[in-house]
Amino acid sequence: MKRQKIDMTKSHLITRSQYDQFIDNYHIHYTDERDRVFFGRAQLSSLIADPEVAGLRYYYGNREKSVSNLLLVAVNDAGNDMVAMQDTSRLLLSLANPPCDISGNVVADTSSHETTVAAAADLTARFRANRRRREPKGGFFRRKAIEAILAQSDCVGIWCFFGANEEGYRVICLAGCDRKGQEMLDGMLAEMSDWCPPFCSQANFLNSSMTRVRTSIESRQDEPLLTVAA
Repeated sequence: MKRQKIDMTKSHLITRSQYDQFIDNYHIHYTDERDRVFFGRAQLSSLIADPEVAGLRYYYGNREKSVSNLLLVAVNDAGNDMVAMQDTSRLLLSLANPPCDISGNVVADTSSHETTVAAAADLTARFRANRRRREPKGGFFRRKAIEAILAQSDCVGIWCFFGANEEGYRVICLAGCDRKGQEMLDGMLAEMSDWCPPFCSQANFLNSSMTRVRTSIESRQDEPLLTVAA
């Protein structure tokens, strides 16, 4: 499938009723999987601090046969993931829950979202190997949506909820996380991400096999590290 160019002006904000429908659809079609994952405020803010970052792309990751993780990566204005084979500084791995102190308050600044190239590649490859026809590998959120959620008072991070559309295909809904770890459902909510495919990055270890990417790099040493994905 040919890659399509992302419209960087699109809004991702949704209403509470739209959010509820996406979540209800998910529980109809995916009854035995995790329903949300967490990313800390400090780590997200660091990821989008670079003015060259136009937004964040998520990729689904499987540890076994079920989706249990998301990978978030910075994306530039051209719609390409800002990663290289030996660099994970612009890549975050989700947590099942935010870290909390003994009083139950979230201490998100201490959360670690670090991962390795090999681990990230394995998680996303497992998902691609098991995904249904027409199901997305992931999707893209513009930075304004991320910033709007993080700008809310008392927001210490973002919950990424697994949802589904009316046809049963996966979507991701974003909501703020407050200091008690609760979702801020009366605040800013986002979905309407640009699915990959067709809105994909050039090929890298998150969306293509390691062998294919390595072969492409070695055969075209005079060109940029990432090559166009099929």
